[in-house]
Amino acid sequence: LMYVRVNDFKRCNEFATTAQALMPRIRDDKNNCIRSMMTVCLAMCLLQPFRSLSGTFLQIHQDFKLMGDVEMSLNGLNAYALCFFGAGCELGPIFESKLLVVEDYCRNLGRKSSLVLFSMFRQFALNLRKPSNYPSKLVGEAFNEEQVLSELEGSAHFQTLRDSSSLRVQLAFVFWNEADMIDLLKIL
Repeated sequence: LMYVRVNDFKRCNEFATTAQALMPRIRDDKNNCIRSMMTVCLAMCLLQPFRSLSGTFLQIHQDFKLMGDVEMSLNGLNAYALCFFGAGCELGPIFESKLLVVEDYCRNLGRKSSLVLFSMFRQFALNLRKPSNYPSKLVGEAFNEEQVLSELEGSAHFQTLRDSSSLRVQLAFVFWNEADMIDLLKIL
C-alpha cells in the first residue's frame, strides 16, 4: 500500500478490499492482522462508506482481544465507534449499552484513557439523542468534560481536550452554536 500513489484511489481500494477479504484467513498471525488493520484504516476509510467498515473494525477488536492485545483491541473499538457515528447509524439504547460494556472492559483493565474516550463517545451519543440545555457541551450522565479535564495533567489533559473538542465541534455544528464552533476550532 505504501508504494501506491496517493491519488491512485482504484489501486488503494483494491489493496484494502483484498486485505479485508483476507482478514478471516490471517487471524492467527498477529503481525499480519496488524498490517491488515492498518491497510483497512489507511485506504478503506477514505474510499468506502463508514457503514461497511464498522463490522470490519468490530471484528478487528474481537480478533485482537482473543490474541490478548488490549491496545489494538481498543483501537478496533475506537474505529468501530467512529465509523458508527460517521455512518449516521441509529443512536439508541442498544448502541449506548455497547459503549457501557466497553467502558466496563476499560475499567476492568485499568485503561483510564480509553475509559474516558468511550465515556465521551457515550455522552456524544446522548447529546445527539436526548434534549439538553447545553447540547454542544459534553456534560451529562456519561461524562463531565470539565470535571475530567480538571483531574488530568500533561499530555493526558491535552489529548482529552483534543478528543472532547473534536466531538464538541461536531455537536456545535449539528445544533448550530456558532460561538462554540469558533471557540472549539481555536482549540483544535
